[in-house]
Amino acid sequence: MFYESTFCESIFGRWCVAMVALTMSLQVASACAAVDSPAELLERAIYQEETVGDLNNAIEGYQEIVAVSSASIDVAAEAQYRIGACLALQGKTKEANEAFEKVAETYPASKAWVEKAKEQLAKSNRLLPVPWGDGDELHMHMKFLGGKPAGYQVYRVAKTKVDGQDCWECQSWQTVTLNNAGGKSRVVADLDSFAPIESQWSHNMLGTASGEFSSSEVAIELVGRDEVKTLELDPPVYDNEQAAQVLRRLPLAKGYEGKIDIVSTLGQTLVQLDLKVDEIETVKVPAGKYECFKLELSLVNQTFWISMGEKREIVKFEAGGVESELVEVRPSDAKPKTIGGDRFSMTLPEGWHAYIPGDAEDFVHLIEPDNSIGIELRTRKIEKAKKKFDSPEASLKDFVGDLKEKLKNVTAKASDIKTVTIGGHPAAKVEYQFDGSNKKRVYQRNVLVYGAKFTVDLKFTCPAENLDSQQAKMDQLVDCLKLD
Repeated sequence: MFYESTFCESIFGRWCVAMVALTMSLQVASACAAVDSPAELLERAIYQEETVGDLNNAIEGYQEIVAVSSASIDVAAEAQYRIGACLALQGKTKEANEAFEKVAETYPASKAWVEKAKEQLAKSNRLLPVPWGDGDELHMHMKFLGGKPAGYQVYRVAKTKVDGQDCWECQSWQTVTLNNAGGKSRVVADLDSFAPIESQWSHNMLGTASGEFSSSEVAIELVGRDEVKTLELDPPVYDNEQAAQVLRRLPLAKGYEGKIDIVSTLGQTLVQLDLKVDEIETVKVPAGKYECFKLELSLVNQTFWISMGEKREIVKFEAGGVESELVEVRPSDAKPKTIGGDRFSMTLPEGWHAYIPGDAEDFVHLIEPDNSIGIELRTRKIEKAKKKFDSPEASLKDFVGDLKEKLKNVTAKASDIKTVTIGGHPAAKVEYQFDGSNKKRVYQRNVLVYGAKFTVDLKFTCPAENLDSQQAKMDQLVDCLKLD
């Protein structure tokens, strides 16, 4: 019995060991089967996204695939792309764009998914339909943050043709009266995509630059330099001088975050601006009261308030210690502007603008179409003027006598003063040149008119080298002047 029992127990023990071994083997096999391949994980996550609609669970699945080193480049790139797609569906624009950017950064060899990611990035900043009317202008007054008037800006967008092609022409004028700094820019952009085609930017203190754009690069030329600098572009990219109009066409909303690439032709650089809208604000400016998107540009530390209305006007912006406010939205069919009131009368020629700083009644800064001439108009009551000088000639003689103490190498002499008649009123004018602060010659013309109630003193200033091309504009403005 002893041997039989021992034998049975031995057989039973070996059977138990075998069963344990079999069980362990099955468990190992089962565990191995439970580790799905990256492709199977991707299929499961897609099911969660597209069929179940559980975006959070789907994102976790895609993130698991990205973390697996054994995943192929295309599978990992697709998972990264789908993370961005899920985040976009959740309205998380910034996070979605960051996920799409990672596709190109991490998996550049997966060209198909990189291309899809770039398409989504472009769509996130897809421009809205044009909000302006053909030829509309935004007129803005600039002031220092303390409230002191600083200058004037005008934005204009109108249709034009280049080589028979319909295009948008974005123009802007800027004048800072504190130092008589003035600039004018022009950008021609594609009618549909708003991609820049060519640009010109000129400033009387900073210089002149131009850009010629293609789909893949921009060639930038600075006046005075022989070298043409070429920058490679990855569209969509916009010229800095059309950027204000681009901002008006972005799909802004509270919580909006995005990026745009901007070319600065004068700086010969390409920069990427981060944009965000944290708030909706009510803004009151001279042109009226507006509900606005408060759009912040972090890299350049600028803030734009853009109307939520149909026209998407730039209502206000702050940059570099200066604040600019909308004073007028001027349609293309507006009548020619007349300035002056009871002191004088002047109907501005087409393309000209006038800036009256603050509440000033006796000073106007006039801006001609190219903003290449500094033009100031001052008035004075005739009684006060005649107490000191009984004629415009006598006043200009005294003025010329003081010039040599104020200017370097001035050419003005009393014999240069000419007596003329303007609008039936006695007047005098004098023309002269002097050395400017940059040692370049400057031309200046002073025209003084004695009217029945007020005097009008016009001063024109431009680089002497440009005099021949500017004379006609000066004469044109004088011909527009009328006094009672």
